[in-house]
Amino acid sequence: YLDYARYHQATWDLLHRIGVGYACKGMLAEAYRYFEHATALDQSQSRPYHALGVLMLLRLDFEKAVTFFTRAVENDPRWSLPLLCLALTQ
Repeated sequence: YLDYARYHQATWDLLHRIGVGYACKGMLAEAYRYFEHATALDQSQSRPYHALGVLMLLRLDFEKAVTFFTRAVENDPRWSLPLLCLALTQ
């Protein structure tokens, strides 16, 4: 999918959605790659950072999870889900 996304001028949203699809299939390494690419395209979006935080929670890497959730909250303080996740990691 990544080659398709590159060829078709993918948006962060498309990459995020592909990442979610991989995560739902349990393909977490692939999901991580897509979320990273989404953040590279647009660092101001919260959803890919939140998704990366969730993946880090699944890996029990709380330090990285906090970093990603914090970035998601900074990008959109009104979105409560990453804020809740951040609180749960404390």
